Amino acid sequence: ALAFVVDVARGEGSGLDTLEEVEMLREEAVRFDPLNGEKPWMVIGTKCDMLHRDALYHLDSLYFRLRARHGVDVPVVGTSARFGLGLTRVVQTIRQLVYPDLLEARPRFPAQRFVTELPGVIHGRFDGNLPSLGENYRPPLLITASAAASGAREAAAQAVITGEPTWRSGSS
Repeated sequence: ALAFVVDVARGEGSGLDTLEEVEMLREEAVRFDPLNGEKPWMVIGTKCDMLHRDALYHLDSLYFRLRARHGVDVPVVGTSARFGLGLTRVVQTIRQLVYPDLLEARPRFPAQRFVTELPGVIHGRFDGNLPSLGENYRPPLLITASAAASGAREAAAQAVITGEPTWRSGSS
């Protein structure tokens, strides 16, 4: 397989230059060895990250003009060395040109099960005990300002941590 590498970031008005360059490279390869004319070939366009130079326009244009001129789909792959884009596609395309009958293994992921049932009540009134806090634990409803000043809040927090009730009825 032959791979011709051309710069597609040429700016405005020079779209014909890429096609002429590819044709010239292919003619040189055929002159070097006449069997190169029978080999599958592809074009790799570089500098596709330079959008201000119309790189993607030239790449797309090159693909359609090569197809119109040669009557077959010539693979044209855009790459960017700056960002590392297109390299996987280049390798896949070369592998497909060299081994056209080889099926490429792709990883398959198991499908996720769809949940079609509506969930039940997510929250509501809870009157039971929390097993992690013990059976005798009763959460404080309100702590008065005087109880907070006397340190009852710290005692209540300690009771939550240790699980030991420290409540005294009638005391503040």
